[in-house]
Amino acid sequence: MNVSIRQIGQLFLLLAFSLVLQNCADNESLVTTPEPTTDEAALIDMETATDLESFETTTIESRTNSFYTFNTLNQALHCTGLGRVLGHGLNTIYAPSDAAFAKLGLNAHNVCNLGKSALTEILLYHVVESKLIDIHKVGCLEMANGDITQRSIKNRCFLINESQIYRAFTQVGHDYKLRVYVITDVLDIPDNNIVETASKSSAFQSLVKAVLAADPAIAAALSDDHEIYTVFAPTDEAFHDLTASFGASSVDELIHIVGTKTLSTILLYHVVDACAFSNDLKDGLKLTTLQGEKVEIDLHNLQVIDKTDHPADLEVNLLDIRTANGVVHGIDKVLLPQEVLNNL
Repeated sequence: MNVSIRQIGQLFLLLAFSLVLQNCADNESLVTTPEPTTDEAALIDMETATDLESFETTTIESRTNSFYTFNTLNQALHCTGLGRVLGHGLNTIYAPSDAAFAKLGLNAHNVCNLGKSALTEILLYHVVESKLIDIHKVGCLEMANGDITQRSIKNRCFLINESQIYRAFTQVGHDYKLRVYVITDVLDIPDNNIVETASKSSAFQSLVKAVLAADPAIAAALSDDHEIYTVFAPTDEAFHDLTASFGASSVDELIHIVGTKTLSTILLYHVVDACAFSNDLKDGLKLTTLQGEKVEIDLHNLQVIDKTDHPADLEVNLLDIRTANGVVHGIDKVLLPQEVLNNL
């Protein structure tokens, strides 16, 4: 039996979708190998360096072993003022340890040199507002700064984006409860919106050309950092196939043939006004697009079903592309809604 590389990739993705969630280890510990720490002698002891009571600030408690110290994070919370609200409305924090900050050359002595505005944005990308996040949650998670992260599982260990969650505990104060997830890296905030991200990818140049040729409101929406969208993004090969089916010789000619209105309708059929990473998708899930019609997820075959007889395959290597305003999944076909098919 001949098995293609694509089929092997699809099999692995399907197994990832259906994997039963498990902790890496029992109780609080999420990995068995602790992360190396930095030179503790060089770190500030926040208990003695600041008058915590006068600032009414919350600090993250270091654990009983030296691998889980938070001097750098606590100093950052103090100099931005976020320690005053942590646990009071910001109830879950993904807390980089001192060792995580040290990977970036940061410690309690220099972290505030990043500036209050920049450091506040970074910290807000590590906290979740008004809820305690269960350890078993996977998929899309909106952070306090408005950007999204992805909770996932790999090799029986939990991740947030690419950072491993290797410790979890609940910290209780006089009038608050704070859920703390210790992570191995400081999380990177996505810099580019959907249009910018697609423009930088060699796989989506035809899509970008189509977006820029369509109703300007589409490009504006997909560039809006205050919105969150999921885009099923046809690859260049997908546009090549659609071009050939229309008897056109190029994407430019295809755009001319279908016209701006139809092109805009087609593009809106690929956009969902919500966040859906691959591990948010369920078999049979129907998603309403900005065009108004629905697409359906066939998780068993790793496909997106439109109104034609030929579903689009999800491109295994182009899933979960995180952007500043949403997530992009590559697909191998341009989806067509009934509204367009009725006029062909």
